[in-house]
This record gives sequence, C-alpha cells and structure tokens, in this order.
Amino acid sequence: MEARQITLPQLREMLFDSDEFFDRMALTSKTKGPSPLLSGLPRILRRIAGREPGAVPPWPIDRAKVTVVHLHIPKSAGSSLNTHLMTLYPQSARINANEGRPEKQISAMSRQDRGRIGVVVGHTTHGLGRLLTRPVLYLAVLRSPGPRLFSFYRYIQRTPDHRYYDAVNTEAPDFGAFLELASTETVLRREVDNGQVRRLAGPMDTTPVDTRVYLRACEHLFAPDMMYGLVENFDPFLQRLVDRGVLDKLKDVRANAAPAGETVAPGEAFAKERDRLSDTQAKLLDAFTLWDNKLYACAARQDRKMSAT
Repeated sequence: MEARQITLPQLREMLFDSDEFFDRMALTSKTKGPSPLLSGLPRILRRIAGREPGAVPPWPIDRAKVTVVHLHIPKSAGSSLNTHLMTLYPQSARINANEGRPEKQISAMSRQDRGRIGVVVGHTTHGLGRLLTRPVLYLAVLRSPGPRLFSFYRYIQRTPDHRYYDAVNTEAPDFGAFLELASTETVLRREVDNGQVRRLAGPMDTTPVDTRVYLRACEHLFAPDMMYGLVENFDPFLQRLVDRGVLDKLKDVRANAAPAGETVAPGEAFAKERDRLSDTQAKLLDAFTLWDNKLYACAARQDRKMSAT
C-alpha cells in the first residue's frame, strides 16, 4: 500500500466497499447473532460517502464554518478557480496540493488545526472530507474528455518541470504517440485513462474503471455536498459559486491557458488530431474516454438545466 501511495482513509474506503466486507458481515450476522458492525453499517456507509447528518453545507455557506475542497481536474479551468479561491483565505487556512499531497498535510495536523482549514485546492480526489472537521463542500469543473486529453498533452509538451516533459517530448511527437505512451506509463495513465471519473470516484489508481467506479463518481458528482460546472460553460458556474457564497464576485482569471497566438480552437485542434490517429490509437482514445464521456454527458444535461433556471 505504501509503495502505491495509498493512504489509510483510502484503504479503509476500499475495504468497506469490497464484496468480502459485506459477505463477512452477513455471515457473522447469521452465525453469531446481530453484528455490532453490521448494525452500524448505515452510519458507516454515510460517513464513508460524506453523508453524515448535518454534513451538507448550508446555502449560502458560512466560509468560517465550511471547508471548500476543489477537486482540480487537470486542464479543466482548475488553476483559474484555484486562483479565485486562494485569495479569500489566509495562509493558515489554505491547503495547496502544490505543497504536497493534501491527505498527508492534513493527516499531520492536529484536530484543532484541521478545524481552521477553509479551502483545499489541487489535484486531489473525492473523500478528502473524511479527514476534516467541518462540513465539506466539494467543487469540480469537468471538460469534454477528448479536448481535455489533447490539451493535457500540449501542456506537458511546453512545461519543463512536468515529470513527463522529457518522455513526451522524446517519445510522443504527436497526440497518437502520447496515447500510446500513456498506456505504458502507470502514473500518467491514471490521469489519461478516464481521469475525471477516477478523481471523482476516489483513489486515482482504481484499475480498471468500470461500471461500479463510474456509478460512485456519479453519486459523488450529483450529491448535495458537491457543486460542479463545465469548462465549456464556465461563467454560469462561477455565478453559481458567487450565489452560494463560495466566491465574493466574478473575476476573470485564466491561468495555465494555451499560449497566446494560438488561433485554432481547442475542440477544432483536437478533431484534427483525432482524424490522424491510427486504428490502434483511436481504440486507445475510445477506451481512455469511455467513462469520462458518459459522466460528461450526464453532467452537461444537468448543467443546461441549472443554467436555464
């Protein structure tokens, strides 16, 4: 578990979510009478899912009593939202994934210090709220999966301090080669292979993503303690955050955007690259975006409804 960088809370979630757990609890109940653990199962499951009574943040939120956790999905306007959020809290109330894994940072803190955390931002996963003492409001911004992967590829290409900068610029001269590289590099694949579903479902190293993982991501995305938006409809999402009290005002901040001077729209650039893929590369793209596309389609339908009201 340590070698795979699995935290104890993540391990606990996997164990409670396993078929073996439920089978063992049922067996204990039949042979030895009611199991204390089984009788407390609804409470345990609510806690795992962040559904303890009173855990849903109020509307509007009181930023002194609620912790906002932004699940930053790479190349989905996450840096822009992080910039918005970080300006609203003092340094002592902020946890930034750029300074180390949020789980480790929070686990090392006293309960009193955890109670001061107002915002957590960065490339983290759903479930972090179990380590916090306040009610948690999760935020996420989704993006059309194909263009997100192409944008992620281009971002690595031009970012020298990215861990895959050398590999991508040496071994992936085009998008198709990048997909092939991702299929062989474990850490890179976690982000490329339905990375949006993985981040929303929980541990990123879930292998493979299947119906069960997808449904967990949907449960988290549409839960009362989550607010989400789309890159393609970003401003209405920001307005909803203002209405809820998460942000004070709308402010146009575009961080980590494509370099100035690029005249081709991201969707159009992706479409051209997709047409150049070999059959093998196209199958990889389909596999890497299968569950993310399903999730995005559901989210887009709900986003249209929210934007219309």
